[in-house]
Amino acid sequence: MTLDNKPADLVAAAAEAATATAVAAKTIPSDLAATTTPTTTKPALHLTPAQIASTHAFFRDNFGFAAATHARLTIHPDATATIDLLRTDLPLHYGGRSGESVMNGCVIAGLYDMIVGSLAHSLGAHPEGIDDGVRNNAATMNVSVNFMRPCPLELPVVMSARVDSVARRAGIVYVSAEMKDAQGRTCSVCTGIAKYAPRPQVKA
Repeated sequence: MTLDNKPADLVAAAAEAATATAVAAKTIPSDLAATTTPTTTKPALHLTPAQIASTHAFFRDNFGFAAATHARLTIHPDATATIDLLRTDLPLHYGGRSGESVMNGCVIAGLYDMIVGSLAHSLGAHPEGIDDGVRNNAATMNVSVNFMRPCPLELPVVMSARVDSVARRAGIVYVSAEMKDAQGRTCSVCTGIAKYAPRPQVKA
């Protein structure tokens, strides 16, 4: 740089050089980034026909609330679940203000309880889940529901759920779920936790 440069030119040149240095320091070549960025793959869950059939029987035999609300559970091989309401014209379903034709919040919470517990039950003997053959009695510990909009009493009303993670040693399953109305709008979402209890010991 020559002495002919004005002070303003010197300041501008220095600022430009500093900016270029900072950008270069933060920039990682794309080929290097591809080799240095760690990747983690969540193990895929897959349920056997026997596990699915067992869970459907568990749901049928243990949830009188399902019959009362005309709810049908379907467990899928990829460890997801859906509940379809077959009717929405029962007095139990009605809720909201001034007798509006929208789904009762207590019914919604009860359906979330059922889908969380049933989905956890289906993992009772899964090799990537609870695999000791003892903790097979799943019970819902918590359901946290966010009501986003009223759910009209019009069919179809569908609730879907998936397993987010499994804490094998603790025997805990974390589940996410949502309910959609007949227009396909999400009316509520839920996060749930279910825990496996040791199987009662049979005395000889």
